[in-house]
Amino acid sequence: MKNNILLKIKSTGREDKELIVKYGTATYKKNFSGDFLSNLQLVLREKGLKIADVSNILPLKSDSFTGFRESVVIANIFNGIYKKVPLNKLVLAKYHKEPNINIRTKTASPKPLN
Repeated sequence: MKNNILLKIKSTGREDKELIVKYGTATYKKNFSGDFLSNLQLVLREKGLKIADVSNILPLKSDSFTGFRESVVIANIFNGIYKKVPLNKLVLAKYHKEPNINIRTKTASPKPLN
């Protein structure tokens, strides 16, 4: 069972994240807010697993441009550093739509105090 663990991570924003752990025939899913690493540590500890037991981390797409980018970065760091996946084999972020970027409008300069 160990060394054949797949993690799937999804972030849809600052407060809405999901971690799916698949090992053997079991699947464990946790929704949380906060950072991935703290929650990943908790989940692995609860299941009696270690980070070395994880075979791969996959990012799951979400409607959040930044959330998906966060998932991709975490997956690539893990797979690149811990699993020695070559750079050309890491996940490229292919977004399903253009990011929603708000451009600030120029505001009037504040008037000096007299």
